[in-house]
Amino acid sequence: CWVCLGFVGSQKKEIIINMYKMKMIEGANLPADQKPKYYDIIKFISHYTGIGQRTITTTLSDYKKKVSFLLLIKIK
Repeated sequence: CWVCLGFVGSQKKEIIINMYKMKMIEGANLPADQKPKYYDIIKFISHYTGIGQRTITTTLSDYKKKVSFLLLIKIK
């Protein structure tokens, strides 16, 4: 995806996705009221990577679409 400062490479995308998965796994066994909110995860990733929140949101959106598509293909 293109952002104001340039192209987000595959390594950065991988970092974003892996951090997102990590936070989701950490929150999986927590009660609903203690699970991290999506926006809080975005802020966490942005804080620790220095990548902008919009870039992270776009990357995760693309990732979720790709996973959904692959699951659809697998089901058929």
